[in-house]
Amino acid sequence: PYSLKLNTTSRNRVLSFYRAFKARGIEVAVISPPLHVNINDWYNQKEIDNEGIEIIYMPDAKTSLLRFFASKCSRRFKAYFFVLKSLLNPILTSKKVNGARKKHFALEKLTLSSQDLIISSHPSVFSINIANRLVDDYGCKLIIDYREPWTYGYNSVDVPKFASLVKKKMERTFENSLLEKACAVTVISDKLKGYFPQTIKQKTYVVKNGSNAFYIDPDRIEDGCDKLRIVYLGRIYNQQLEDESFFKVIYQFIFDNKVGIDELELLFVGANNKKLKEVIRKNSLEPYVNVLPTMKIEAAMEIGYTASAFLHLRYGEANAIYTSKHADYLALQKPILLPISDGGALANTTKDSGGFVCDSVEECYLVLQNLWNKYGSRKSFKIDRTREFLYTISREAEAEKLVQIVGEIVLQESVRQASVSTSLPVFV
Repeated sequence: PYSLKLNTTSRNRVLSFYRAFKARGIEVAVISPPLHVNINDWYNQKEIDNEGIEIIYMPDAKTSLLRFFASKCSRRFKAYFFVLKSLLNPILTSKKVNGARKKHFALEKLTLSSQDLIISSHPSVFSINIANRLVDDYGCKLIIDYREPWTYGYNSVDVPKFASLVKKKMERTFENSLLEKACAVTVISDKLKGYFPQTIKQKTYVVKNGSNAFYIDPDRIEDGCDKLRIVYLGRIYNQQLEDESFFKVIYQFIFDNKVGIDELELLFVGANNKKLKEVIRKNSLEPYVNVLPTMKIEAAMEIGYTASAFLHLRYGEANAIYTSKHADYLALQKPILLPISDGGALANTTKDSGGFVCDSVEECYLVLQNLWNKYGSRKSFKIDRTREFLYTISREAEAEKLVQIVGEIVLQESVRQASVSTSLPVFV
């Protein structure tokens, strides 16, 4: 993974896989890069506990310097380092550069062999480079776990189009070489699977981003009636703030209904974005909005318990993005609001879960009025869902799919060699 020191989708996804394998008594190793950033400056959070997992920190000299400089510059200039990394990638991943090297001392304790399995978490330059090295050096089998597209599919959120074009041009060959090496590929949606060539689709499986049910106690979810509290969980991108319609509607709604600051709260948890604060100030919403930094997942869920409704914001013009927060919203059992439809993935998943999808500001206003009336009557906002359903949308349920995939790979290899062996999953 990129890092297990920060509360991110990558961390929570990898930990769910880790727990699933450990529950079966399978030995698991986690390889992670040293974090070349000041956590307080970048994410405004302290390092969090790794749940007792022993992590092998293995520096990757080829990407460490770029990551260090990228962490020290503004978001605007990070794109240039992104481009530089793409331009250098064909050189840094070439056989000439990687052919004559010593095996890293940090891996000696793993005693890796061709019987072991590498699961690489993408996107992460470190993860991909290290996975490639381990496969070449030890003959390990490879699974690539895609949380976002690489060069196949839509452009990464918050990355300029020119940088994405450079990436697709310069990194496609390397991605293809890894896809050919992989015995399996996992992706978070059927949409993402559809971008691959047919030969890759045949070995591609969907393992969704489930909810963080491991950290959610359904019995602690409140009715959400102390005030009308609309909560957004997770990072927010500049593209999501290009359309300010929702904030304008909120302001008009507050004005028309003479809403007091003790009656309405809009909470952005882990969305410490400068542009967001500018939009809030521009629309005179400061008394009603609270923007909180990234925090431990347990603390974020505590806030989620108190919500009256949860908020999605479309990702600019992109309409194929399946955000991991949606499963958390479902698990926290409150209405979900998409103020401006993206006409794609967000709209479909929100509709499928009985949420509110608005095609105009007028519709959004009516939904807010509906929520306001419900608050006024002190009716519970909670949507009761069964324990069985909550499990099916959890990361734990999705992790079981990966366990089955690995089991099939091990079985096929055992049949091929006419002997049974136990693989060691290694997450990078």
